[in-house]
Amino acid sequence: MFFLKKYLFLLVLVSFVYSGCKTPKNDSTSLDTVIQRSISNPSTTSYNNEKTYLLVVEEQTADQELIKFLVIEVSNQKIVLEKKFRPGHVKWKDNSTIELLNVPGMIELNKSMEDYIQYISIPTQTK
Repeated sequence: MFFLKKYLFLLVLVSFVYSGCKTPKNDSTSLDTVIQRSISNPSTTSYNNEKTYLLVVEEQTADQELIKFLVIEVSNQKIVLEKKFRPGHVKWKDNSTIELLNVPGMIELNKSMEDYIQYISIPTQTK
């Protein structure tokens, strides 16, 4: 009987301690969840140099006129920028700036591809 009480006490103690433990958050799984909710067919992902933001670009399909991209703040898995653009490119210029080439269907006379490049500052969270 004493052995059974001791065993039961130990079992309750272990389950109590175990229930208070939180499983560590897996950042890549959380980021994957955010990406899957926002973009149906992600194609490329790239971190900025400091790995504080993740740029995700949608894969272009043949009948798709606009391509979606988003920037996720890695520390809290929040989307800080979400836009669509015409076929061109989107890439990191530096740690907090995106270079976006958004070319219209027809390029105007006296304009070059460089005229359609935009630089977008990532909104940083101030603490």
